Amino acid sequence: MHRFFVIAILIALATPICGANLPHGFFGKFSLDHSENLDEYLSAKGVNWIMRRLISLMNVEIIFTKAGEDSFNYDLLTTVKDLHIKNITFGQEIMVETMNKRLANVWVKDQEMEAITSYKLDGDTLVVTTQAESVVMKRYYKRQ
Repeated sequence: MHRFFVIAILIALATPICGANLPHGFFGKFSLDHSENLDEYLSAKGVNWIMRRLISLMNVEIIFTKAGEDSFNYDLLTTVKDLHIKNITFGQEIMVETMNKRLANVWVKDQEMEAITSYKLDGDTLVVTTQAESVVMKRYYKRQ
């Protein structure tokens, strides 16, 4: 899989954080509903046309579960490969194997720090926003 799958899961939450915990509203399962600027974003990342088509057709689910008192798990489930990151704590650097089997250092940040990818709850919709060059992509996930 191409650079699209190099996932830097830097979380910048737009809802208030109580201490260093993920807000309870994020826990649960969310399924991809629709995307804005997906093709433009992937093109800006250098992904070829065929891969962009395949990526646009993938089913994607995101699951947040509580792991410990101050930690949570993040699961990204796709029709191609699943990504599981366990025991995430804000302010902690972790090593993650990305969708294309590369290793990446990920710094999990809170709402006051700049992030590459942000996660925001809007009712029962999880809005994931990321940017490449000047292209802003949003993906909307409905709570299941």
